[in-house]
Amino acid sequence: MSDSLSRILKKYLETIKFDGICGYSVIIDDEGDDLPQVIIKIDKNYLDNSSTKPDYLVSRIKRGLHEDLTRLLGLEFDIGTMIVTCSNQK
Repeated sequence: MSDSLSRILKKYLETIKFDGICGYSVIIDDEGDDLPQVIIKIDKNYLDNSSTKPDYLVSRIKRGLHEDLTRLLGLEFDIGTMIVTCSNQK
């Protein structure tokens, strides 16, 4: 199941485009002991230049993705973030 879940998640995440998001990583525990993880890569410059508090933005992004994935697949997920400098952000 881990390979098929990973493919489904990656395919779905490819369709989600937001300002300030550079990409996603998917981590699936092959033994099934841990929840699947999705890591959201958020652009540091986007957060620094936003008029909204960075912690609030990150929290909303994580919560929204968690709700979407849970509703779509009926599974629980751990959602994490990495703050990075995106090379392809405008």
